[in-house]
Amino acid sequence: MSAEEIRKFHELLELTYWASGRTLNEVEESLQSSVIVSARHVEDGFVGCARAVTDKVTFSWICDVVVQAAHRRRGVGKELVRRLLAHPDVAATRKVLVTQDAQSFYQQLGFGTHRYECMIKYPEKVEPIRSSEPP
Repeated sequence: MSAEEIRKFHELLELTYWASGRTLNEVEESLQSSVIVSARHVEDGFVGCARAVTDKVTFSWICDVVVQAAHRRRGVGKELVRRLLAHPDVAATRKVLVTQDAQSFYQQLGFGTHRYECMIKYPEKVEPIRSSEPP
C-alpha cells in the first residue's frame, strides 16, 4: 500500500469502534506483519481494506475490514474478505474474528459462532524504566 492509501486506511479505522484510538504509526507497523487486501475504485482510488494476522499454518485473525461509506452495500467488503480468505497464507488456516455488530455479514461468508467463549487480555500500561544514572 502507498503512504496515501495507508493514511486513508487510518482515517477509516478512526471511524470504527474497535480502532479509533490507533495512531498512524501503529497502523503502519501493524500492516508490516499482516496479509493485506485492498480495494480501489477507478475514479475514487482507495476505498477499503481488510487484513489478516497469521502464522500461515494453523491460525489467522481476520481484522480491520473497512470500506468507505460511499462504497458500502455494493459487495466491496464481501469481496475483500473473500480474497483475504483465499490468500495462500490464510486459506488453509483456522480463521477467527471478533465483531460487535457484523455477525450476519460474516455468516454469509461461512463464519459461525464457536462453542468456546472468546477471552482477551489487553496490554498493560507500562511506564518506561528510567535510569537514575546519567547516560
